[in-house]
Amino acid sequence: MLPQLNAADKKIAMQIIDSAQKAFPYYRDKTGLPFYSFWPNGKGILPHAIFINKIKMIDMGQDADDAVMSLMATGANDSTCFALKERMLQVNNGNRKKTNSTYRRYRNIPAYSTWLGYKMKPDFDLSVHCNILYFMLDKKLPLVKQDSATIQLIAQILHQRDYIKSPLYISPFYVRRPVLMYHLSRLMGGFDIRELQPYKAQLITDIQDEFSKTNSLMDRIILSTSLLRLGVKPDPIDIPSIATFEKSGTDKFVFFQARAAFSYPSPIKQVFLHWSYLAYDFYCPVYNKVLLLEYLVERNK
Repeated sequence: MLPQLNAADKKIAMQIIDSAQKAFPYYRDKTGLPFYSFWPNGKGILPHAIFINKIKMIDMGQDADDAVMSLMATGANDSTCFALKERMLQVNNGNRKKTNSTYRRYRNIPAYSTWLGYKMKPDFDLSVHCNILYFMLDKKLPLVKQDSATIQLIAQILHQRDYIKSPLYISPFYVRRPVLMYHLSRLMGGFDIRELQPYKAQLITDIQDEFSKTNSLMDRIILSTSLLRLGVKPDPIDIPSIATFEKSGTDKFVFFQARAAFSYPSPIKQVFLHWSYLAYDFYCPVYNKVLLLEYLVERNK
């Protein structure tokens, strides 16, 4: 958002970015490779869970979602980005193992996996795939068959409208339709991907329909941002002040979830994904404010 900020706001934003970047080394692979995890090295996972953080086998290591966003956030050079891509190619679906935790019609597609570890079974998440492709295109890395396969997978999901029918199943970490639409529009609005263009009008209609049904301010914000990215200008959302924003219940908004059943084969996955004891919500009021800022920047372009 920096190019769209005025001089005073840009200075504040740079201070935030500089401060945040100091934390990234704690999440990088202990070998020094450019792979990142959701949890700091040596700290375990889900520290507030009753039992799951005590199961050693669940320490699944680094994942593609964290890695691509970390490299974009830290301005990684070409060689670092190539090193990450090489690992992603080594663990893509079908190379060493094959996923069985998605619809049968998608299981043979050699798309990228959520996980970077050799021992992890490949897993699919629509929003993660959007982030991976955004990284590949943003960094202008050479596209190979796995990139084409990932685009093909997203196109099929759009064609089947699985992001509407079964958002939790095809995106077990981002879960909800508005958040999936946000990721799809971020990718499709940022890059002209020929295979996805036929579904742009459909996605716009679905976002508008979702907007008309929700009373959540955060959902309305990210859905409006999604429409703006796709070239549609919705009516502005009236938020007179940050105090009003903070009092509207936005602190309970969940952008990301952890669900222990993500990699189970069907139909076990379909059962346990809906079991609340294995679902962990993550709250970040500061991130919500950044999403608000993003909407205001997009609206004022």
